[in-house]
Amino acid sequence: MADVEAMLARREQIAEELVATIGRAGTLVREEKELAAQIRREIARSGIAALPFSTQPDFEEIINHELGRAGIEAWRVATPFGPRLTDLTSAQNRNVRGLLKTKAA
Repeated sequence: MADVEAMLARREQIAEELVATIGRAGTLVREEKELAAQIRREIARSGIAALPFSTQPDFEEIINHELGRAGIEAWRVATPFGPRLTDLTSAQNRNVRGLLKTKAA
């Protein structure tokens, strides 16, 4: 019979690692939200009224798609695997750059 105590101890280690990882993810999501808000305020100051981060799917929905790709079904979504988080962020940033470039021209 396998060493159940060793397996139980490993499960405890995994749980601790997951809690730490989720905590780090939460910190990054809060930082991203703050940055998005700062960017919105800056482009609004320049006279641009567009809302470049109001996309569908939004940042948090795409995070759930990323979790799904990893095999974690944290939140059911209609489309199990939409765009990548990096693709969404790149597209939104490209839109902001375009808005600023157009405004400067």
